[in-house]
Amino acid sequence: MSRNRIGAVFYIKIQVLLKIFIKLLNERFIHYKKFTTDDFVSDSCFVEWVNSSGNTKNDKFWQVFLEKYPEKSEEIEMAKAIVSHV
Repeated sequence: MSRNRIGAVFYIKIQVLLKIFIKLLNERFIHYKKFTTDDFVSDSCFVEWVNSSGNTKNDKFWQVFLEKYPEKSEEIEMAKAIVSHV
């Protein structure tokens, strides 16, 4: 198999994986979009993020989530305050 053909196959596989990743990420965003303050407080991933400052993977997810859904910022801030004081 030629290098160009290998490169093309690799490129196609990367594109498919990227589409799957984006679909999964959007599903996760939609899941959290429905959350209330109480839901965030009882969610283990959210609590882990609040309690572990500097976790870049979780920081990036929540940063992008808030950029995508700024209307959730008040609920998230209230939930962070509750989790921080528990």
